[in-house]
Amino acid sequence: MESNRQVIRLVAQNDNPAPIGPRIKRAGGKNPLDILDCEERFQTLVDSVVDYAIFMLDQAGVVRSWNAGAERIKGYTAAEILGEHISRFYPPADVERGKPKYLLEVAAGVGRCEDEGYRVRKDGSRFWANVVLTAVRNTDGDLIGFAKVTRDLTERRAMEQTLRESEERFRILVDGIVDYGIFMLNPVGVVTSWNTGAERLTGYTAAEIIGQHFARFFLPEDVAAGHPARELDVAAALGSVAEQGWRLRKDGSRFWADITVAALRDNDGRLIGYAKVNRDMTTRKATEDLIEKLRQELYAQNETLAAANADLEAFSRSMAHDLRAPVRHINAYADILLRDCKTGIPAEALEHVEHIKKSAGRMSDLISDLLSWFTISRRSVKTGAVALQPLVKSIIAEFEAETLHRNVEWRVSNLFELECDRGLVQIVLQNLIGNALKFTRTRVHTVIEIGHVVTDSGRVIFVRDNGIGFRMEYAGKLFQAFERLHPYSAYEGTGIGLTIVARIVQKHGGKIWADAAPDQGATFSFTLEESPR
Repeated sequence: MESNRQVIRLVAQNDNPAPIGPRIKRAGGKNPLDILDCEERFQTLVDSVVDYAIFMLDQAGVVRSWNAGAERIKGYTAAEILGEHISRFYPPADVERGKPKYLLEVAAGVGRCEDEGYRVRKDGSRFWANVVLTAVRNTDGDLIGFAKVTRDLTERRAMEQTLRESEERFRILVDGIVDYGIFMLNPVGVVTSWNTGAERLTGYTAAEIIGQHFARFFLPEDVAAGHPARELDVAAALGSVAEQGWRLRKDGSRFWADITVAALRDNDGRLIGYAKVNRDMTTRKATEDLIEKLRQELYAQNETLAAANADLEAFSRSMAHDLRAPVRHINAYADILLRDCKTGIPAEALEHVEHIKKSAGRMSDLISDLLSWFTISRRSVKTGAVALQPLVKSIIAEFEAETLHRNVEWRVSNLFELECDRGLVQIVLQNLIGNALKFTRTRVHTVIEIGHVVTDSGRVIFVRDNGIGFRMEYAGKLFQAFERLHPYSAYEGTGIGLTIVARIVQKHGGKIWADAAPDQGATFSFTLEESPR
């Protein structure tokens, strides 16, 4: 960022060899009193201006007049500054370089110059000034002084600096995103920026695609049908448009894209371009297509749909049970290799064995969670009076080993007694408290609060933490099976736990939701109706 940017603009007023500036006319045949009255009115006008420093200099740069704006901006009264040289307003380094004299020479030679740079107030503080210096000449063209207008732009420059820094941080952030293609278009659809994710998604480098029309990513038949232009038209009319469709990579291959296009407008509402975000959803679409195909096949067999669903559930349970033995065998044989054959196995192969063990462990966790899901889905709710306060304390005690070397502060408010299924509600609280511990792992001081609030719709139980949080636009995915907001390598889990929690709450006739912000922690809240289903 520029901290001492100096800008000098020179303006020639005509092409004559002799520089021309404002001319002071002689009275001629006019009444000198009329001219004097005109000058007094002009001086009164200048003196009343407080947002601009307006003053006169003689040929040598000595101050000869001083208005209220000059006093406000620079801090000097007229009595203090009249007769002083303008170099008093410049930083010492500028004076040493001869900048005041240079600007006077430029204005005298060209007629007018404009400069931006630091100036010094009476109290020694600096401000960023826009200065216009104009040569003043009589009717014979002789230089008789200079008119100087100074404006304090410190606040505006600070805002511009802040904006530039913000834009730079945003550019770095966007460029670092690799899972989303994020780029900008001008009003007619030509690419003007390109992030790393866009290069990874389409295969084009920034040098190859910037300056090209974004229709290059569309299938030929979509281009012929005018789809690219229609996409921009809808975004311009509605503010944004979201859609999914096939797009082309550089190598000609297709990918199924989830696309958002947002129109960008200036403060006057004029369209200045578009922001576009693309995400590769090819794998997901293939899965969704397969699910849809299966759904349609199931619907085609209406007479056996109920039986088919029952068979499918039974098969899934059986598969989960039957997978446990092979997974245990895989893990056991991997242990044997590490224990008995370690010295005879190359280091790279040992590393592969470790990966096998980790994968087997993850598969075992997934099978266990699937079995829990099947069990809970089929289980009926058995209610009774449950005291939540001792239940929560017993769950916290279960996590004692995990928190032994951590600084964890538990805040448990005075919870109430509730009619519910104790075993199922215990699973809900174990999952929510366990997640709170997991996602506060990087905190030096962890704070987990379990409490309740009373609202118009009833009593709401919550678990709040000061962990890594998440963006609220992803909140809808939290309770969907196998959906994860964080990579497995950073935070273990199968993506089923919150699905089980949501199902239990639903079986009680309640609701569950989450509130969070990135790096600001998360709060999971739920209600349980007194008459469960």
